[in-house]
Amino acid sequence: MMAEFLRRNPRLLVLVLAVILVGGLSSAFVIPTLEDPVLRKRVGVISTPFPGADAQRVETFVSSPLERRLQNIFEIKQVRSNSRQGISNLIVELRDDVNRVDEVWDRIAKAIGSDQTELPAGCLASELEIFPLKAYAAIVSLQWRDPSSSGESLVSRIAKQFADRVNGLAGTEQVDVFGDAGEELLIEVDPQVLSATGLTVQKIAQQVSANFVTQPAGGLRGSDSAILLDLSDAATSESGLGKFLISDGAGQSVALNEIAQVNRTMKTPRKDLALIDQREAIVIGALVNEASSMRVWTVELNQLIAEFRNTYRAEVSIESLFQQHPHIASRLETLLRNLILGTLAVVGVVWLLMGWRSMIVVGLAVPLSAALVLLAMRMMEIPLHQMSITGLIVALGLLIDNAIVIVEDIRLRQSRGSSVVQSVMASIAHLKIPLAGSTLTTTLAFLPIATLPGPSGEFVGTIAISVILAISASFLLSMTVIPALFAFLQPTSEEMFSADQGLQIPPLKKLYEWSMGLAF
Repeated sequence: MMAEFLRRNPRLLVLVLAVILVGGLSSAFVIPTLEDPVLRKRVGVISTPFPGADAQRVETFVSSPLERRLQNIFEIKQVRSNSRQGISNLIVELRDDVNRVDEVWDRIAKAIGSDQTELPAGCLASELEIFPLKAYAAIVSLQWRDPSSSGESLVSRIAKQFADRVNGLAGTEQVDVFGDAGEELLIEVDPQVLSATGLTVQKIAQQVSANFVTQPAGGLRGSDSAILLDLSDAATSESGLGKFLISDGAGQSVALNEIAQVNRTMKTPRKDLALIDQREAIVIGALVNEASSMRVWTVELNQLIAEFRNTYRAEVSIESLFQQHPHIASRLETLLRNLILGTLAVVGVVWLLMGWRSMIVVGLAVPLSAALVLLAMRMMEIPLHQMSITGLIVALGLLIDNAIVIVEDIRLRQSRGSSVVQSVMASIAHLKIPLAGSTLTTTLAFLPIATLPGPSGEFVGTIAISVILAISASFLLSMTVIPALFAFLQPTSEEMFSADQGLQIPPLKKLYEWSMGLAF
């Protein structure tokens, strides 16, 4: 029996305790931490632009044919179409019992892109956007300090650079930018000069657009690689665009800056607008991969924010509006505080009523069980978030029950004259079925929550999983480590009952015995 084997090999017992504690502590630092559980991506939007078409034509020639293509994919729960002038949007929602969502989205993408010839002439290709059902790990705002000046262009460039740096952080999954209109090159043609050249605005626009379709300027070839040289950046500057030659169709060419002014301005009309304290701003939201450490990522983000603040202190105000990690750290502190308070309460009560040896053994049951749960969560790739932490807190009161039962039964058998070894063996043989039954009934009670399908199950299911892992760890320890440690601390029954009896109150004992007899 494992408990007897560990009792006879105290060094191995100490090694097992050390492995459990070290494994649990290391898992607490390695397990990814999130604010909320990660839900599978079951909602997407299929966007199909149809320039110039009214809403009725979009519905008839775009939305309806796309809906018919999706009818054969049974994993789709519903499709809602929104046909407006110039664009068709199909909101696709998958069924709750679909787990392999990536495979389904691949089939949907193939279905909508299989035959674009069915769509009318002038209709652009359909695009599928899958919405991630997770919260931003951080939200950062950038504002120009002088609201009276025209600093939007500068802030736009700084925000783009900042977003690129955030996207380069290890663990960043996606970066979204809000409130950035973006820059464009505005060509303002002088009507009088234009009339003298015989050109029209349309002809100038066509030639400028053709000039922007650039080819590689050359290449570098090595023994095992080839690099293309692209000089298109020159065309995106005001001076570079102004040097483009515009042909009047009669064999004459004129530089664009001779007939027009080229200026870099913000795009109009704006797609979206971000306001912070009633002032325009650019807001950047970042999503973090669930397999990454939120703590490490947040430290790197704050270092990046501090770097940009020092570099652009005079021009831009950079503020962190929201970060997940402080909320996660607060929940972890709550778990640790509950764990310590629960352990102290157990230690105090057991020491008062059962003695100091029982206090040590039962008191170790809480941290050992918690360490085993963290180790199991690490192996099962379950992150720490508010649901899994809540499950651990719920299970704290269940972790000591098995330990108290097994320790008290061993004490009772010793008080009747059995040796330590005999008491341990008999207690384990007598209690393994009842304790396994109580563990199984609690597991079955939480199992429907753990196996709940769909987004609701993905969100709250880890509460039940944490509780099941906790009571299973408590049962495993009570059948192996706890009795071995208890037997190791008290080798003889005479020593135990002469020096470690705990608090004895005869009137309360008689009252308890009477109430138990009456109940049974």
